[in-house]
Amino acid sequence: MSSSEQKARHSLGQTAVVVGAGIIGLLTARVLADYFDHVVILDKDEPQETNGPIFHARKSAPQGHHLHILLSGGAQIICDLFPGIDQDFVQAGAQQIYFPRDIRWFLSNRWFPRHRGELRTFIQTRPLLEAVIRRRVIKLPNVTLKPSTRVIDYRLGADRHTVTGVSVLDSDAVRRVLDADFVADAGGRGALLTNWLERQTFGALRETVMGIDLVYATTFFDLPPDPGRDWKMLACHPEAPHQKSGGVICSVENGHWHVTLAGYHKDHPPTDLEGFKAYASRLPAPDFYEQIKDLTPIAPIRGYKFPASLRRHFDEMPDLPDRLVGIGDVIGSLNPAFGQGMSNGAIQVDALRRLLSSRAERGGDLAGLQYPFYKQATKAIDPAWNMAGSENLRDPLTTGHRPWHFAVSQWYSNRLLKSPDNHVVQQFFRVMHLVDPPSSLMTPDMIRRVLGLGKLTIDTARLPEPGIHSR
Repeated sequence: MSSSEQKARHSLGQTAVVVGAGIIGLLTARVLADYFDHVVILDKDEPQETNGPIFHARKSAPQGHHLHILLSGGAQIICDLFPGIDQDFVQAGAQQIYFPRDIRWFLSNRWFPRHRGELRTFIQTRPLLEAVIRRRVIKLPNVTLKPSTRVIDYRLGADRHTVTGVSVLDSDAVRRVLDADFVADAGGRGALLTNWLERQTFGALRETVMGIDLVYATTFFDLPPDPGRDWKMLACHPEAPHQKSGGVICSVENGHWHVTLAGYHKDHPPTDLEGFKAYASRLPAPDFYEQIKDLTPIAPIRGYKFPASLRRHFDEMPDLPDRLVGIGDVIGSLNPAFGQGMSNGAIQVDALRRLLSSRAERGGDLAGLQYPFYKQATKAIDPAWNMAGSENLRDPLTTGHRPWHFAVSQWYSNRLLKSPDNHVVQQFFRVMHLVDPPSSLMTPDMIRRVLGLGKLTIDTARLPEPGIHSR
């Protein structure tokens, strides 16, 4: 098939618009570029200098200074969308790591077993991750990035049900109309979409909120020399309800450590150096403080507040406008301490890709696409929401619905997290990284192992690092 024939077969319209130029917006633009003649990304921030200071976060991403974990499930989707981008990450300074081999993780009041690492991902600052992906996206011949452009309204056609474009304020504060055949809003938790739907009489979205009162503080240190260090990430996770504070140390680009402390329900980390280190000294894992006690930050200590996790139930709406979808944090804003947000958003993007591919093969009709998309997005969010929620709800100060089976689920989870069986540990990591579904932890064999009734598998040998293209 010639390139022109392939383009004709897959074209779903002339112009698609993506609202938001964060990571999920960029991934969405990459997918839409396969199905529309022209894709326009609208970024309310000023133009980005991709070779600028690596600690510089976009103005509209105040959390961009803080640690962002890319789980293996998300990393795999990104690598599939951009062949060779794994090498781009490494060349830019990202650390390629394998879970659980390259991480020391204090979880459930013990150091989690470490063995062969099969789950590959990358650790770096969010600005680096965005910069590498952005460079790939803007090189696409049919993609245009418009900075300093703020979306102020969606436009409806004469039928009052089909979105036909957006109204924007450009860099000169001039209102303009941009026509589009499809609009994807990746503008984050505070996106325009929710209130707009209610104003246009489509109805109010049901929201689920889980109050966690999370605050975290982040800074950077020069990586101290230590030939014997055999990890690239050290993490300490609190065991609720008695423990409320945790932290992560990650090796990132330019020979730096990215250090984040986090605490729930009024046990919040300070942003002055003395208080920051004192807070680290009382984490459940004493090794954490020992790593940073004599170091001097090379960047300010910045704080960030995350009062509550939030999900919006678009899938329950009986009437939604055609040719418009929200994606990423617009649908679900997850507890950042679990590192699920970017990867969950990537899974939503992959669901959109599969739906667009199916529509293109059937002739290109976009009507009603929003309904199956939101059903798929819900399936993507459920595991991440339930995993993080089950941990957060251990603390009675966390507000939110506790299901009838909560006590039994907690009992089983406690047994699972304390299991010495490396088969259990490995499968737990695969679920945590959004590679396998939570149901894989409830198979008959897994239940026997978790309860100590099956054949125990213990192998703590450290194996050679797989090749760069391994999963």
